[in-house]
Amino acid sequence: MPPTAEQLTAVEPVYRTLPGWESSTYGIRDAASLPQAARNYLKFISDDLGCEIGMISTGPERDATIVPPGTKLASWL
Repeated sequence: MPPTAEQLTAVEPVYRTLPGWESSTYGIRDAASLPQAARNYLKFISDDLGCEIGMISTGPERDATIVPPGTKLASWL
């Protein structure tokens, strides 16, 4: 984000459409088991933002998460 409101007026949004997935991710415990389209979506986010994804939520419960191995968060846990 730009640091000032004036700079923000020059920002143009970029809209991208990505394929979705029909299968549930609920209960999945490792990233390799996610649907291919979900893995592609996560890779797009990581590549486009230039940062790693440290946690993936697969449901409403606190433990319904995936912490990808090799990430900074994984090294802290």
